[in-house]
Amino acid sequence: MATAPVMAESVRVVMAESPNRLTLDLADMSFMDCAGVSVIASVLRESPQGFEVVLRHPRPLTRTVLEITGMDGLCVIEA
Repeated sequence: MATAPVMAESVRVVMAESPNRLTLDLADMSFMDCAGVSVIASVLRESPQGFEVVLRHPRPLTRTVLEITGMDGLCVIEA
């Protein structure tokens, strides 16, 4: 929750360049709550159809949050 605004701002800067996909490396993320999921959901909501969000190297606890929230079905998860 404390770092979600930082993540959101970083994502906003990248998305301003109109990329074809967004890859987030989650290897160093030890915890994700609804604030982090909300950042990912807003990218999906505001992006054109077919836009791909790749979540790379989520730790087991983060992966569980992604599964519970359904983000694993909306994003590409790379182990």
